[in-house]
Amino acid sequence: MSQAATAPPTPTRRAAPAAQPGTGSVATSGRTGSAVAPQQGQSNRSTPRSLRLWTLATVLACAVFALTSFATMWNGATAGAQAADDAAQLVRVQSIRANLLRADSLATNAFLVGGLESADQRSAYDAALEETTRLLADAAAAQPQDRESLAVLNQAVLRYAADMEQARANNRQGYPVGAGYLSEASAELRDAALPILAELADTNKQRADAQLAANDHPWFELVGLVSAAVLVAAMWWTARQFRRVINTGLLVASLLAVITLVAGIGVLAHNRSVSDGLSRGDLDTIATVGAMRAAANEAKVQESLRLIAHGSGQAHEEAWQQASAEVTDGMAGSGGNLRQLWQNYTESHRKVVTLDQDGKWEEAVAFATDSDPDSPNTTFTAFDDEARSTLESAADDVRAAADQLFIGPVLMLAIGVPALIAAAICAAVGLRARLREYQ
Repeated sequence: MSQAATAPPTPTRRAAPAAQPGTGSVATSGRTGSAVAPQQGQSNRSTPRSLRLWTLATVLACAVFALTSFATMWNGATAGAQAADDAAQLVRVQSIRANLLRADSLATNAFLVGGLESADQRSAYDAALEETTRLLADAAAAQPQDRESLAVLNQAVLRYAADMEQARANNRQGYPVGAGYLSEASAELRDAALPILAELADTNKQRADAQLAANDHPWFELVGLVSAAVLVAAMWWTARQFRRVINTGLLVASLLAVITLVAGIGVLAHNRSVSDGLSRGDLDTIATVGAMRAAANEAKVQESLRLIAHGSGQAHEEAWQQASAEVTDGMAGSGGNLRQLWQNYTESHRKVVTLDQDGKWEEAVAFATDSDPDSPNTTFTAFDDEARSTLESAADDVRAAADQLFIGPVLMLAIGVPALIAAAICAAVGLRARLREYQ
């Protein structure tokens, strides 16, 4: 008897129990429910990406701050040195102008005594021209931008010296033609040489002021604040994300950035103060006293020309008054010693004028060419020497201040920039430690 194959019974599938209200999805067979898995996977993917972005942001912030620090401090260090060089060039230009006018006043004064020119006067004239020649060479070597103007100036000085030598030679021999050469030399000096010197003085003063203003921009402070803010924000984000208050790498990076920022602000504030003091102090003194010294020598020339005119020197007296007013105006920023010395010379000049107006021309000439303590030559030389000393002292102060402008930025270059590089490394290491937790 055959038996029919009987199919095995189909197992009955039991329905899953309904979820209780308020419990959400439940785990089955020990696995997380389908509603939870996507949320956790999304978190696992977004956190490492955020860590990489924060790493990039902090490293870039430190790198940009380091580059800004380098550029700012390097510019500050070189600007101080360049300002000192421009100030020294300004002193040279002012000295050239004063020496030329000094030589002119000595030569003009010698015309009053004809062939009896003293050896001291001749020696002083030669020394003034020799110093002018030396200063022209030094100025051309020190400042390439001035070489073209200095070359034109040198030609004007050579023409002046040649004409004046002809004038002095004819005067020593008693030839009236010497006066013609004197007028030609004087015109060459005032029409060709002095305008160039005035322009060079203004140009170098402007250059020095521009260099001293090199630390006025706020880029260092702005970039530093942004960089510090990025590091602090990264530290705050990691503290919230990982439930840890301190990330050592970010903390060290933030401290290095803040310390560099504070130190740099201090250096720049000091440099700005020194630069402002130089611009309003010694540099202004160089420009003012230099112009004052040149005007004083011009006044001395006009004094001699008045007597050479012999009775018709009113125009030269007016020119003397104008030059004297320039000297007096410049006294506002000068010490009392210069003021007193100029007053001494002014009183001597008044005596010359009084003698000339009273018809005592010979006595006026004798007094104007004398070497007595109260004579115009002696009192003027005292003023001129003091003005020269003031210029040299101001130039020394500028050089000393330039050293101060140099030291701070150099220290920031040596310490601050490496500190910011270290900050970038610390920030990357600190965030990398958190990133490893996902690998």
